[in-house]
Amino acid sequence: MQKLFQNPTFQKSVSILLRVLAVSLVLLFVWKRARWDGGVAPLIQTDAQIKTYQTAQYAANGLSDHRCYYAGREFDPEFRYFPFHYPWVVYTEETRSENTCRFQYPSFFSQMFAPLYRWTGYRFLNSAILLFYFLAAFLTYRIATTSLGLSKNLGIVVFILALTGYPQNSGFEYSETVISNVCFLFFLDRTLNLLGEKTDEVVWVSLFCGIVGSLAVFLRSESVFYYSSLGIGTLVFSKRSFPVLLKKFRFLVIGFLVGGFVFSFSNYIEFGAILGIRSKLSYSDFLKLNWSVKLELLKGYFWGSSIQVGLLEYCIPMLAAVFAFPIWKKRETTAMYFLLLFTAISGMAFVQAFSPYNPGGLYAGLRFTEITYYCLILLAGAILRSIVPETKKPIPYLLYILCILQIFFSLYHTRKNLQVVDFVKKHHDLLQKEWASYPEYPVVHKSLFDMFLVSTSYLDKPHFVAKDETVWKELEAVLAEKQVPGIQVFYFGTTPPKDINAPQDFYEEWIDTKYPIRSGRYSLEEKKIVEGFVLERYVLNPKTNGEKKKSTTLK
Repeated sequence: MQKLFQNPTFQKSVSILLRVLAVSLVLLFVWKRARWDGGVAPLIQTDAQIKTYQTAQYAANGLSDHRCYYAGREFDPEFRYFPFHYPWVVYTEETRSENTCRFQYPSFFSQMFAPLYRWTGYRFLNSAILLFYFLAAFLTYRIATTSLGLSKNLGIVVFILALTGYPQNSGFEYSETVISNVCFLFFLDRTLNLLGEKTDEVVWVSLFCGIVGSLAVFLRSESVFYYSSLGIGTLVFSKRSFPVLLKKFRFLVIGFLVGGFVFSFSNYIEFGAILGIRSKLSYSDFLKLNWSVKLELLKGYFWGSSIQVGLLEYCIPMLAAVFAFPIWKKRETTAMYFLLLFTAISGMAFVQAFSPYNPGGLYAGLRFTEITYYCLILLAGAILRSIVPETKKPIPYLLYILCILQIFFSLYHTRKNLQVVDFVKKHHDLLQKEWASYPEYPVVHKSLFDMFLVSTSYLDKPHFVAKDETVWKELEAVLAEKQVPGIQVFYFGTTPPKDINAPQDFYEEWIDTKYPIRSGRYSLEEKKIVEGFVLERYVLNPKTNGEKKKSTTLK
């Protein structure tokens, strides 16, 4: 086996294969992104759509205008029928209006991409995030080859694992998570470089990495746990004294503190909270957390469920290898190895312990702990490095096989994830096409359940929510008085499933809504089933001018 690894022809073949695979993955993701952003509308759903609306509002009104974008505000100035509620929207006062409504995601992210939106619209937002995802993969390659001393071939292995890991779920959508990961990796790269025996601090580089690194906290607050773990791990596993470490890291720390102060001050001035509006919601939700629900979330995270892929299911070979390596090759386990392992595991433990939310279904269920994955693949690269022929020591072939097996696991899950996104795109376009076919007809939702499907249609036409018959009659009267020619009513055909994050009273009031549509101003023109949802189109009765006629019950 050792002779095979030393064979120049074998090494060259492996090198070519790795490069071809890496380039192929990049091209595949670019091609898929182009497909997903083509068609009727780009694939933007769930949380990503709210961030898109935030970006649209900053592009239209300026970076200091935080009012919610709402195409229906001319019909609804008091936001009585505004289609987004908890946990996507908060109001700064009890009175609902355009001036008090705020989308709750980090403003820095949306403000960053507002110029791109102003120039190109929403078509290229996802593509920009994919580029940052590639940057995150490149940074892991850089850390592997510079700080860990891996060869270029092993660096490409790490790069491939970065591309095919579960962080790709964030890389495939318009999400601040990828930017936060990039910021942390810049900071981690500089930290590991400074821990090198012969590395001196370059002032401007350390200041830059510190400032950029601090932004991660304000994009994804769970990164605080990873920074804490990295700091504690550096103190514990480094052989240097605290004064020596402080001197070595002083400009990196100064940059981090300066950036943290600037971002905190900005958030406090704009939103009254140093971590932004989102932190208020997260703290409130944590205090209301049911611990039996939390145990369910933990079970789903590690072992998966019928609707969620678990951590062990995705990367059990790599986890087995990184934990076994310090036992099997204790003398070759460096302080840097223990630092990365400690950061990965303790950061993950803190996030899972204190996060009150279910991150989502399928591969989205792993998205709060993406930094853990990046640390693990760096450790896998370090394990693969242990088999280099020059060591002339017993080779832990089992660990090597486990790390290589992880590549196949990741490729398998990448294929499955791409199939899921393709499926979602197909059905997304069917729904968007239906709504777009009547451009002058606003959409009225009977429940908040289907709001995750709205996508960019919200930017093209008004969407409203009418949770009960009383609200429906009020909204119908407003639209008729404004001579709106027709309405599209959209709702789920059966009882919607309950989200583990949603309180029971919220579910009953806003999600599981059931009532008949009765209209004296509009007549039913068409009713169809679209992807399990009911779509009813109503046309304004002729010559009503908004006056109520004889009531008709439509079933």
